[in-house]
This record gives sequence, structure tokens and C-alpha cells, in this order.
Amino acid sequence: MEQKLNRLPEFVAEFLEDPSTVDIIIDIRKKYELEESQLDAFNDVLYGIVFKEKKIEETQSEIRKGLNFDEEKSKEISLIILCEILYPIKDYFPGIEDAIKLLGGEIPKIIPKKQVQELVDEEKIEERQRQTIKEQIEAEAKMEKVVKADIKSLLKEYTPAGDQEIGQNPIEVPSVALPVKPKIKYWIECYQEATGYGWNTNMERVKFIYHNKNTRGMNEEERRQLGLVLKSLDEETPLVYLEKARRIDFAGIEE
Repeated sequence: MEQKLNRLPEFVAEFLEDPSTVDIIIDIRKKYELEESQLDAFNDVLYGIVFKEKKIEETQSEIRKGLNFDEEKSKEISLIILCEILYPIKDYFPGIEDAIKLLGGEIPKIIPKKQVQELVDEEKIEERQRQTIKEQIEAEAKMEKVVKADIKSLLKEYTPAGDQEIGQNPIEVPSVALPVKPKIKYWIECYQEATGYGWNTNMERVKFIYHNKNTRGMNEEERRQLGLVLKSLDEETPLVYLEKARRIDFAGIEE
């Protein structure tokens, strides 16, 4: 476990070791009269989520199974984990707000912990890079036609939009025999086959983006781009397509 803790962002590791966090776990043990085996199971669930080995939206089912509690108690404990232990470092847990709402909880009215300066600096560098790309694309856009439409409309009108790639590695689509290039049209097919062909919630999109086998190895910018496409598919939000450049301008899309 020590090696895994060392790989965590510093602001996450520091909060987990903070006395106030330890006090929350002690209070849970006392309130619910947890035996040693149950406390071990509790820690397995908590750190499984922290190490991204367990899915955050399955907190209640993991607690119920590990502690052998009924639905009400497992929900209470799950909300304590989500709201009091993990929400203060929510930057590290995409989809946590959806997980809280799914259990009927309220989003805590607290200010989450800030990331350590190193991570903030990295984010600033990435933001500057995105800004530079955005400025370049804006300059190009002045000389060409800019189309704003949802992804379904773009795919109908502009074939290159579907052929645009997101990610570096081939992906597996159940309906296709061999791995294919990570083109937008294949991502959509993969997403729909995994989640169904109807409307999906933000939580379902986050689950796909972070837990589907095809998204392993993607960086955060690639996940962001994929998220924008899938949101456009579900909610018909507009994307920016550059007709002359024959591509979607992700840098020019406001989130």
C-alpha cells in the first residue's frame, strides 16, 4: 500500500493522513460498532476507490457486500465516505457529485482542498498550451467558415468529422471484428454499444470515459475531447467544426 500511496497526488495523500480524516473513520467505527474484519473491509473499499481500483459509483454495493450491512446502513456509510472523506478532494474523483446525488445525498457546501502547487503549475502549463492552440485556430477560423452544430448533425453533413481521431491507440468496437483507429464515429459506436442507444446521464458518460477498456492510457485532454463529443451526442450541445480545416475545433468549445 505504501507504494500506491506514494503515487497519489500530494494533496490527496496529505488529506487522507490528516487527523480530521482519521477522526471521521474512528467515528464511523464507533457509531456502527464495526468489528476488526468490518473495519478492514471498510478500508479496502475506501482505499480501493482512492487507488482507482473500485468504481466510485459502486461505493454502496461495495460497502454492503464488505460489511454485510443492510441497504440503509450501507447508504449512510457510503454518503459519509463520499461527502466527508472524498468530496473535500473532489478534483481527484470525477463523477463524485453524481454518485452523491444517486444515493439521495446533498452536495456538501464546503470549499474542496486545492491541489498542491506542482499540480497547479502543470495545469497552468496545459492551459497556456490550450490557449496557444486556441489562438492559432481562431486565426485560421477568420479565413474559413465555422459551423456550430451537434455531433449527429456534423456526422450527417461532414464525413471528416467522423474520421477525426481522439487518442493514440486503436479501440475495440464489439460490432467490428478487429481493432480500429480511434475515430469519432467508432467512439460513438463503442459508447452506444456499451451504454445503450438512448439518452445517458453525465455520470454514465464519466463512467465510460474513465472505466471503459478503450480509454485506458488516454490523457486528460483526450478524455475532455471525448467527453465533449459524447455530451453533444446525449444532449445535442453544439460543437465547433472548421469547414476548411475539416475538423472539430475542441480548443474553441466552451465547457
